[in-house]
Amino acid sequence: MDTTTAQKLIEKTFKNKFNLDNYEYFLTELLNTADINREEKTRYISKEYHDYVKKFYELGSYEDEEGESLYLCAVELKNEGSRDRARTMQRNLIAKQLGMGGGNTMQHL
Repeated sequence: MDTTTAQKLIEKTFKNKFNLDNYEYFLTELLNTADINREEKTRYISKEYHDYVKKFYELGSYEDEEGESLYLCAVELKNEGSRDRARTMQRNLIAKQLGMGGGNTMQHL
């Protein structure tokens, strides 16, 4: 991808209101071999996250040449006004998920 196209993709993805399709496209361009298979997993979120999370998506996974892997997901917030608090909540949600196996083995969070 040339520099201009890459800059436009970054702007479209991060300088506009969040759009899940744009984010998935960004991930596929950034991580060429990412296995993207979106699944909504909101129903598995425990009560402690219900006040913050509108939607939770497992997007897929990525493994690099050294065998290091990434768990790809997206969290749609109910209230975007409290971003600092939301960052902590999202970090805790994902940490809990990763501790349970992460990836496509979503269990009740």
